[in-house]
Amino acid sequence: MAILQCYRHLFYPSSSRMTGAQLDLGYTIIELSGAGDTPGNGQHQVERVLHDQKKLLDGGDIPDSPPFVRDQTGLR
Repeated sequence: MAILQCYRHLFYPSSSRMTGAQLDLGYTIIELSGAGDTPGNGQHQVERVLHDQKKLLDGGDIPDSPPFVRDQTGLR
């Protein structure tokens, strides 16, 4: 069983660098409502938020096209 530690602030590799950053990092805030009402449910909410933002893909998702990946990463 994997344990997922959840945080509100998420930094991730991105070709769209944050303002003032010296590295190619993107940033997003994960807003969870009612996570404290059902302990343990927060991790599922985080996964859903990341999936909705296309920052987390699962086995049933259509992968990004190779040209998109090439253009959005350092693989050029």
